[in-house]
Amino acid sequence: MKIIIETERLQLHQLTADDNKYLLPITQQKEVKEFVSLEDFFAPMNSESEYVKHMLENFMESYKNNGFGPWGVVDKKTNKLIGWCGLHKMESSKEGDDEELIELAYTLDKNFWGKGLASEAAIAVKNYAFDNLQLPYIVSCIAHKNARSINVAKKVGMKYWKDGEFYKIPCQIYKIEK
Repeated sequence: MKIIIETERLQLHQLTADDNKYLLPITQQKEVKEFVSLEDFFAPMNSESEYVKHMLENFMESYKNNGFGPWGVVDKKTNKLIGWCGLHKMESSKEGDDEELIELAYTLDKNFWGKGLASEAAIAVKNYAFDNLQLPYIVSCIAHKNARSINVAKKVGMKYWKDGEFYKIPCQIYKIEK
């Protein structure tokens, strides 16, 4: 396990195929799926386990090709993998205006919501993006009614930038520059 970032309460590390068994229950939580589910991003598959396997393959491919990706978030107190947070390349389009952006994305187990952990992880990833990767800006594409994620984006320092689409799902894009 390659550790990328450590904060006071969290450790972010590269995910592996073995993490499927820990992430699958998180992706199945009704509250987690409320705004976006893996089925929105990947071609039809036979099971949710296949979706998570494919997601992890994409994360690992991103580590290799881009030097970043969504990383596993471990709660230091429980030593439990509680979700993922990190960067990935995304295509955003609105009215045929396609562009590739680097998105800060996060998903946590609902049992760890409301503790400031998503914000702590997202702020650490933002700092990594600017300090280590020298990115000029990052974005977050958030479903219009996802108040929790909008709050996290604002705590990171992001401001509403524009409306967009991610895998044909309408979203608001929040942005922060270095």
